[in-house]
Amino acid sequence: MIPSLFIAASIRQACAVQRLQRAIRIAAPSVQIFDWTAAPGSQFFSFCSDACKSADLVVCYGHVGQEIGIQAGMAYAVGAPVIGIRNQQEAPGPMMAGCVTRWADGEEVVPGLVAQLAGCWQDIESFVPLGKCRRCNLRDICQFYNL
Repeated sequence: MIPSLFIAASIRQACAVQRLQRAIRIAAPSVQIFDWTAAPGSQFFSFCSDACKSADLVVCYGHVGQEIGIQAGMAYAVGAPVIGIRNQQEAPGPMMAGCVTRWADGEEVVPGLVAQLAGCWQDIESFVPLGKCRRCNLRDICQFYNL
């Protein structure tokens, strides 16, 4: 299994999303990133909708704005874990707070979390004993912890 990730964000945040994608590709090269910044405008909604519903992990770049909230809601609805990058200027509303599984205090934290999670997924595929999982700090965003 190749773990997949989608970064939910506003179109206005395309440059920041590309920067975060580069950092994640360096930290976790085995993770497949669904890159909406390369999707043609006419296919933007269907691409993002499909990605939110099929990604193993969704990262929300901030928590303000309709697009981010809709994408987080789609991921939440299908049970995908959602990492929210906390906006220090504004608190999330109750709907967004309910969708987010874990908050990161900055985009620089996310590549390390993704790399650690990718390593866990690799261990699970290699049938490493789950005793390691009981001590893991990623249980809240790991889809395999409760298997």
